[in-house]
Amino acid sequence: EKEGRKTKKKKKRIREKKMVGVVSSDAESDELDLDLALGADLVRAAAGADKAGAKSDGPEEASEKARSVDAVGDDARADGGASGETVGSLLSNAGAVLRVDSEMMAEVRGARESMQMTLHLPELQSYTFGTTEPSARAAVAEYGSLAAYRRSAAYRAHLRAKFEERGVRRCVAAVLLVHQHKFPHVLLLHDVAAASAVPDAWALPGGRLRPGESERDGLRRKLVRKLGGSTSSWDIGEQLMAWFSLSYGGECLKLYPYVPPHCTAPKERLSVFVVRLPPSGAFTVPRDLQLVAFPLFEVYNRADLYGPVIAAVPQVISCSHLNFLS
Repeated sequence: EKEGRKTKKKKKRIREKKMVGVVSSDAESDELDLDLALGADLVRAAAGADKAGAKSDGPEEASEKARSVDAVGDDARADGGASGETVGSLLSNAGAVLRVDSEMMAEVRGARESMQMTLHLPELQSYTFGTTEPSARAAVAEYGSLAAYRRSAAYRAHLRAKFEERGVRRCVAAVLLVHQHKFPHVLLLHDVAAASAVPDAWALPGGRLRPGESERDGLRRKLVRKLGGSTSSWDIGEQLMAWFSLSYGGECLKLYPYVPPHCTAPKERLSVFVVRLPPSGAFTVPRDLQLVAFPLFEVYNRADLYGPVIAAVPQVISCSHLNFLS
């Protein structure tokens, strides 16, 4: 009886700890052991009592007590078996949860890999370069170069008038990637008449859209005009970036990859797309422009020289899988 009282007190302490959330899995296994021990103590106590009174009892009373002892032992074993089944079911449920978690993680990894963009980069030596007539602009000829014209007051006045007439100026640009010795290069257009150190002298191929023209159709038209080919030969891929301007151009022109909260209407939106090039081909560029292939490490973090859009190209394609064609 004394051992039984100690066992009950110990079980009570374990249950109190479990209620406050400090019990561990080891404590739960101890509780299971205590259940089995309590049943064994009851059996031993009953057996000892029977031995003490066996001499004074008759045959019928002795057999009745033996049956009682067997019933107590069966109850103890049943309690222990039920507790064991409970622990086993908990372990089985935990294993099922782990299997579900591993399957979900595998699905997430598969979805991430399927969303990864694959870019096939042709070799730079597989392309030929030619020239065409320069783009005729009377205003550009007056200022000597396109970069100088874009920094003038006349250009800002022109953009202001167009904004009041048509609203937000929509522009597009293309990221064309090639490789040389298996290192990615981006193709940039250079204003020949402008100084190389001026940010406006370098640009991604593209330009302004016409009213009602879609971005992809307008980009194909600009690529045909500045790089040759036909509209069907240019494969416009995913959109990589979107930039917004709050001013009408000039030296104070700043582009943001978001619309600042204090701005009610941006003056210009620039959408940048990746263009997938075929394994080989030819570029035909106007004489007042020059098509140059720059390695990505040259333009990375060089917004002071190439502008923020070109300087951001290495970051936006860093998660893509690059396949170098030979």
